[in-house]
Amino acid sequence: MLTQHLSAPTLVIGSGPGGAIAAAELQKNGQQVLIVEEGIGYDQKRLKPYSLSEMLRLYRNGGITTTFGNPAIKYVEGSCVGGGSEINSGMYYRTPVDIIDIWRDSYRVMDFTEQSLEPHFIDCEARVNVCYMPGDLPLSSLKLLEGANNLGWDCNEIPRWFRYDDKPNPNPTEGVRQSMSETYLQDFVGDGGKIISGFKVFGIKRRRQAWQAIGRYQDGTQLRISADRIIVAAGAIQTPAILRRSGFTKNIGNNLKIHTTAKVIAQFEEVINSETTGVPVHQIREFAPAQSFGCAVSTPAYLRLGLLDNPDFKEDIAEVWRNMASYYVMISGGKGVIRSLAPLRDPLVWYRLDRSNLINLALGLKRLSKVLFRAGAVKVYPSIRGFNGLAGESEIHKMPNILNRSTASLMTIHLMGSCPMGEDRTKTAVDSYGQVHGAPGLFVSDASLIGNELGVNPQGTVMALARRNAHGLLDR
Repeated sequence: MLTQHLSAPTLVIGSGPGGAIAAAELQKNGQQVLIVEEGIGYDQKRLKPYSLSEMLRLYRNGGITTTFGNPAIKYVEGSCVGGGSEINSGMYYRTPVDIIDIWRDSYRVMDFTEQSLEPHFIDCEARVNVCYMPGDLPLSSLKLLEGANNLGWDCNEIPRWFRYDDKPNPNPTEGVRQSMSETYLQDFVGDGGKIISGFKVFGIKRRRQAWQAIGRYQDGTQLRISADRIIVAAGAIQTPAILRRSGFTKNIGNNLKIHTTAKVIAQFEEVINSETTGVPVHQIREFAPAQSFGCAVSTPAYLRLGLLDNPDFKEDIAEVWRNMASYYVMISGGKGVIRSLAPLRDPLVWYRLDRSNLINLALGLKRLSKVLFRAGAVKVYPSIRGFNGLAGESEIHKMPNILNRSTASLMTIHLMGSCPMGEDRTKTAVDSYGQVHGAPGLFVSDASLIGNELGVNPQGTVMALARRNAHGLLDR
């Protein structure tokens, strides 16, 4: 089969927040940029949020990828134009100030302070319309607030990158997620940038005075793209996999960090769920960063999956789902590695939780159950395989003090840290502005750069970093 050839001054691999924002900033400032994306594009308005159809089209492997290790942890990656921004809940946090300080000092990151990041946060927040939900908030979300208030725990609404002004009187539970396909990618194309979708990059190499990316379209057609510089922005799993396949291995794929979550499904006497609930917006940060609590997707399909762990649930979900909602406890901790192994299409991911992490998760499940009972729950179902539901706060003592590795049902949507950024070459894969050590013109721009677990949704950090590092590249 003949191999096609293209060239571009700047090539960006991946169209999630890290790639889209870097590309849009460079294109806007006079650079010619080409984005390639393994997935294809979909209009989010035509896909029902959190439906099977959305999962099959926008998620890598239909959303069922898992780590190796004991316990195994399911993780989610976007595989579409816009990347993870098309599938997440849009919750927004800036990087916590204490994390900025620890990250800068641990990895020797240059020009990295709350003040230096401020203009990048402000610009990104304006573009994706970070805001609070208008009108009455979802009842399932208010249940978390009610339980927290009854216990005197800190609980707040978290802003999201949504726009609610498409209708004269918007339903407060509706809105358009201001994902990359709705914002920065439109800016990028409007400024003359080009996107190639359905193209998977397998490797990168240096040839004469240019970089080359080698890959294949979904129909099998091979393509080589030459570029003066390449920015790899394929996410915290795929970016190190591409780099390692290309021979770049030092401190790459050795420091994966995740926020591990375990869930509790709560059943109430009153109706608290509906077809338009979406993702509720409250989080409890009373015990952060050790533990955070929030609301999860609670469609009938997601509830049905979550209740597979609980042998005593015998009701018809179609009859009771409106009285039910899913909640989670999230912790930091553990460490993972990423490796590419030919001829496998996807990288292998190992993640290890230690005993203290499993104790912390068990305590978090107890605290979350207590919150939900204080909010009026009549039954709670923890995500522990084979464990019966609890019928009241007095039964919480039946829950284990440490999660069993073989029965814990765990997942994550926050992946980071696999190519840490900074000047300490004993720890980092790239310099303070994302350039791979020893490889001028080869950059990383995604959650891989984050050195420490943030304890919050990382996409606000990824967006600010992408803009900061793009302007650093322009300044060079």
